[in-house]
Amino acid sequence: MAGRRARPWGARGWISWPVVRRQRVVSFILKGIGYDRRDMVTVSPDLFKQVMRRWASTVNVVTTRHEGVVHGLTVTAFSSLAAEPPLVFVSVNKRARTHAMIDQAGIYAVNFLAPQQRALSDRFAGRMPEADRFAGVALGQGVTGSPIFADAIAWLDCRVTERVSGGDHTLFFGEVVAAGTRGADLSPLLYFNGRYHGLGSVCED
Repeated sequence: MAGRRARPWGARGWISWPVVRRQRVVSFILKGIGYDRRDMVTVSPDLFKQVMRRWASTVNVVTTRHEGVVHGLTVTAFSSLAAEPPLVFVSVNKRARTHAMIDQAGIYAVNFLAPQQRALSDRFAGRMPEADRFAGVALGQGVTGSPIFADAIAWLDCRVTERVSGGDHTLFFGEVVAAGTRGADLSPLLYFNGRYHGLGSVCED
């Protein structure tokens, strides 16, 4: 329409003018106080790792199957995302063999380990490079074909819905198509400050 400015186009469609105005106001304020991204303090990788050692995580083995070959690796960077539909995500190093297999197959399973499975965690973490990772592990098969640990305290079978690159890792978002647990009283294996831990006592009010 003549005399009317066209709205800018964004990645998800038209961007409303109020949003654009807010962005310009924020930009103006930041310039006014002398803010410059180059003035930001960069957190070193060593400091970042030191801080993240204080983050207690469950220990899980992510498995997949591609063209008849199974593989897996130990991960702690895993979380649920939504309940309806059930969605989770796992972060996998791009250099890992499992990364390429998940990317190509589009499937993976998350197996939650118990405190008695520390050696299994070490094996799938690559700390025993000569060992067959699946040797002696009782396995089932998920709906997707991904290996399921029979002795895991719980498991999720997932189809990849989205991939998001972040630095040297990829976030694989997955829709849970099947799940199971071995018992409500079983506790997980935890990793905290560079060591394995059990769950410990329940905090009382």
